[in-house]
Amino acid sequence: MSKLTKREKVMLIGLVCFCLITAGVYFFILPALERYNGLEAKIAEEKIVRQQMQTGIGDKELLAQQTEKLNSEVESLSVQYYVRMTDSEIDQLVTGMLLKHKLKPQSMNIGSSELTALETYGNTSSEEKTMATEMLMSNVSVKASGAKKDLISLIDEVSSKKSIRIKNFNFSSEKKEGGNITINFEVLMYEKAVK
Repeated sequence: MSKLTKREKVMLIGLVCFCLITAGVYFFILPALERYNGLEAKIAEEKIVRQQMQTGIGDKELLAQQTEKLNSEVESLSVQYYVRMTDSEIDQLVTGMLLKHKLKPQSMNIGSSELTALETYGNTSSEEKTMATEMLMSNVSVKASGAKKDLISLIDEVSSKKSIRIKNFNFSSEKKEGGNITINFEVLMYEKAVK
């Protein structure tokens, strides 16, 4: 074998160094860079997922607060109206009111309870208009006898309630002490939600 010249030795050492550097870059640095870039992308995805979860948790807390507020509003409004009643319960309610005001019921006709759009009379807040737009309503027609002042006291009591209204009435007096009365009531009820 022939001896290598100094120039050939330098070139051979340079070639070996170049091969070692190329192999190091190809086998060590490039895979490390690929893993690093992959981890960076994974970290970015995880940050997005975390941010979405935090937003979702914030939305959930906000929705829970809004639900709690709406439930308390519904509860406060439901106190003002009757829970769905049977015909006999409506009969007892109306008869009790008539007797309380010294009116003597003679006949009563109770219509079926139907879901209806609520027409608001008088002062009604905007919350009540949006919360209670549809309710169950039962029409009750009553014929009774009694004094005009007793009818007026019944009208005063009913006008202070939101759950029962007088649709119309007729008073015809044949005697000095009293007369015949026809009253049409609207009894407003709500269907209690199952929790």
